[in-house]
Amino acid sequence: MAGGLIALYWMAMDGPSLEERIARVPAWFHRMELAPGVVTPGVSDCSITLSRLELPEDCRGMRVLDVGTRDGFFAFEMERRGAEVVAIDYVPQEQTGFRLAAEALGSRVHYLRENLFHVTRERHGGFDLVLCLGVLNHVRDPLGALDTLRGVCRGELFLETAVSGPGTDPVLRFHPRDSAGGDFTMYWTPNLPCLEALVVEAGFLVGRLTQFGDRAVCRAAISLDETLRYYARIARELP
Repeated sequence: MAGGLIALYWMAMDGPSLEERIARVPAWFHRMELAPGVVTPGVSDCSITLSRLELPEDCRGMRVLDVGTRDGFFAFEMERRGAEVVAIDYVPQEQTGFRLAAEALGSRVHYLRENLFHVTRERHGGFDLVLCLGVLNHVRDPLGALDTLRGVCRGELFLETAVSGPGTDPVLRFHPRDSAGGDFTMYWTPNLPCLEALVVEAGFLVGRLTQFGDRAVCRAAISLDETLRYYARIARELP
């Protein structure tokens, strides 16, 4: 639905305006434009992350998984670029801005309330692109999470995460309890060598890895070398 038509649609509706409905959402994380001049009050300027990721411009014919979608900014962007998108998060979409944003944008992104570790190729199919943005720090088992995503990825992984300070040896820093700024869900920050090692260990080939202050982005393709995949499997089940 074009932006001008969206605005006319909301103006013609009885009941609360789009701005009023945006204000009723308890907390927005993503800052995004839902209609001309109508921007959500998110704390994250997603346009910065988007420019750093360098996602494909033409995603027609692609199937994309957006892990930890929250309000859906990146899911909707990939849909705009032509992809079929599945977006997952652990909370109902009514508890974030996702449902309202999808309605305002006329989106057909498929939202699943799902845990990352429950995503399988058997249940959800394969994906040409997997987005894991701002998630890796918040899972107790980061390597296991990457193993899970490798299981459904048939193309490329785009990852964005917080990272720790410099160093040449791979170091994964653990943040117990709420020691990371009061955030009980912030478990780990890898340094850049560790982030690369984790991605490779999970069965990917790193094509691009760039640090921006305390954040980093990684673009990686699947590796066809089954050696590491074998060891990942026997670490969790009988061979």
